[in-house]
Amino acid sequence: MPPKQWAKQRRAAERLERQTEDLCDALESEGIQARLETNITRMSLIDGQTTRQRTYRNVCFLPSIAKKNRRDQLNDLAYYLENIDGSYWRYLVITFGERIPAHGDLAGAITSANEKMAKWRERVLTKLGVQVGFTGLEFPRNPDGSYHLHANVLIQTPLFFDGGAEFRELTHRHFGTWWRDNGRIGDLRELVKYPFKPNSMEGADPAELAWLFHSTFRRRITRLMGPIAEFRRGRKEDGLRVFRLRNRYRLREVAQILPAENAESEDEDEKDGPGGGGENILVARAAPSFLDGMWASPSILIWNYNPKPAEANRRSHKRLETVHRWMADARADWELAGAPDPLVAREMAAAALRDDGDTNLRALWRRESAADSRGIYIVHNETISSPDDDGGGELVIEDDPDPPPNNVIQLRTGDDHPEDKSEIERSAVAELLSMFDGEVVW
Repeated sequence: MPPKQWAKQRRAAERLERQTEDLCDALESEGIQARLETNITRMSLIDGQTTRQRTYRNVCFLPSIAKKNRRDQLNDLAYYLENIDGSYWRYLVITFGERIPAHGDLAGAITSANEKMAKWRERVLTKLGVQVGFTGLEFPRNPDGSYHLHANVLIQTPLFFDGGAEFRELTHRHFGTWWRDNGRIGDLRELVKYPFKPNSMEGADPAELAWLFHSTFRRRITRLMGPIAEFRRGRKEDGLRVFRLRNRYRLREVAQILPAENAESEDEDEKDGPGGGGENILVARAAPSFLDGMWASPSILIWNYNPKPAEANRRSHKRLETVHRWMADARADWELAGAPDPLVAREMAAAALRDDGDTNLRALWRRESAADSRGIYIVHNETISSPDDDGGGELVIEDDPDPPPNNVIQLRTGDDHPEDKSEIERSAVAELLSMFDGEVVW
């Protein structure tokens, strides 16, 4: 990726992370747990550098969570419309009356909006042979602190749709509010949006954010429906994942980390030593991403990482041996692809973030990026994809066979403090993997 483009994306990601952290601080000042307490480390398989990962609860107005949720649905929608059935889909915007003041009944308004849309589908759309593929509620915050609740809806009309006038009349009569038919969908990003604008939340004080949390937590905000929902269920059952490569959406199989790779054994001699259970657990291998620099590089997520485990902890040592083997393979692929020395790649990333216009940086980029003639650096089934290869970058995931000790997870009660350990474990790993367009298979 060119330096300026990479630096722009990296700065945008860092800004989103800062906004998320600020909102978490505000929520936790009101006694609401926003962060998840886990011990997961991301390691680059190219140079071995590690980063302790931040994890958050599934709060819809945390920017990092909203980005992840939006991308998951956007990818499924885009794949379906691009590869299965993209004909006669239209984009509607529906409003639901007056704006809602802060500390008002936003929760009731969300419930009412979902009920109205359900009855609309039953009484109007089914009658006219119209299908719904997606509904998404938005509640952007206005400068005066009020919230404007409305819905973006994707519908598919029949091939010969003679009921256009009747559809408009019945829809207006049903909702009794302003709505608009935007016609055929052009850019899906206009349909699948954040439920809010991240910058608008900066004016909300902690008490308002606590009210927003209780008004929206665990409520249905967005939903894939009809044939698109069926496609999503089917691809999950088949262990498939949608990802974007070279401006096209593709399906690839999600493989699992094998028990042997996590040093699972029934032999008592191979068990962890005292206190060693759950150390250096290999959670996932992630597809190459641009998190570390302008050349995509693969990563691994490790639970309870310890680079120097006790000698008695044989399983932990074996897991590290597996990591080192994967690093050697990834580094060989990296060099074969013509990528630069990892230290040079890190230096170039740092210079790009400094907006360094040094001639040496531009010259080095031109020289190193000559490898692009052989195709983007992508690991595909532990090999480099050729310029004609349509694959690349699968995520390899496990059904966690060796969960961490209970004392790693802080268990609390209620929505403010989740009691269900599975929510914490699933959310923590899912949100981390979302950074890599990944997904957990439980």
